[in-house]
Amino acid sequence: MAFLLRRRSPHISRIGQLREALRAFINSCEGSRVLTVEPHYELWQMGFQSLAEIRKAVVECSELFTFDKNVPIDIKTIVARFRAEVEDLYKFRDSFTRFSKRRRFTSDAAIAKWCDFERAKHALSVLQTDFRSKKDELKAFLAKLDSY
Repeated sequence: MAFLLRRRSPHISRIGQLREALRAFINSCEGSRVLTVEPHYELWQMGFQSLAEIRKAVVECSELFTFDKNVPIDIKTIVARFRAEVEDLYKFRDSFTRFSKRRRFTSDAAIAKWCDFERAKHALSVLQTDFRSKKDELKAFLAKLDSY
């Protein structure tokens, strides 16, 4: 019996890591307004702060999921795609920081003059749409991990 428990323990531990990483990723996305606010109305100063938290969670999740045989390929693909989309949007952070000169608030009229505004809005729109369309699949896999 002890032998069986020792053999199963690493599997359970790994499942727990997967579960916690996915839960942190989903919670960071759902807890952030950056994925719900229309891109035109985004407060970019705050959005990039929230995006940093999402980025951290999706990177950890992606690294755990990539080579794990317990994770279906479609879930790996969703997480990898989301990671790439977060990275694409996050690339605009430095441009915005230079543009806003680190001011706490930048007016909508000023933001409209930001050279990367349209591309950042598009990247955010893609990210939001993708998360809304794939959120249920991620939650279903989380429920499966919870059942182990």
